[in-house]
Amino acid sequence: MRHEQSIIFNNQNYSLAHVQPIKRQVQWQARTGQRVIYDIRITMSDHCYTEATDQQERIFNPVRYYHSLRITEVIEKLCKKPSTTIKLVERRNYAVFRLSLPSELNNNEQYWVFFHLRQHSKNLQNNRLAVSMHVQSAYPRTAPVITRQHLPFGLALEKLFL
Repeated sequence: MRHEQSIIFNNQNYSLAHVQPIKRQVQWQARTGQRVIYDIRITMSDHCYTEATDQQERIFNPVRYYHSLRITEVIEKLCKKPSTTIKLVERRNYAVFRLSLPSELNNNEQYWVFFHLRQHSKNLQNNRLAVSMHVQSAYPRTAPVITRQHLPFGLALEKLFL
């Protein structure tokens, strides 16, 4: 998903550079013992910096926007350390939350990033596999998230190709 380069809200310009598509690589030791490289194309939804109205329209939310500046940092940590635990939630999305809370969050809040993974291509050339990762939403919350399974990020990638 491509976003505008910026958005103007209350006469203030907000850059959307941080939610533009990016590419990252993850190296993972598969359960077969083979070392695999995942080429990941990462896109983000406007839900990361907007909220729904009663009419189910999306409107800009400065608080979500401010927190969305950290999504890339969360993704970078997953890619650099694929043994990081992620959680499978009820809607078949994965989720990860920041373990160290930014000072801007209220007590008991955690910043959750909800995403889904999809096999992009199964070309095993040079042990490289292509994956699409779409960040569906991200926001701070105090309510617990119902999860079905916890697993390492690298294993979630590996399971896409089983």
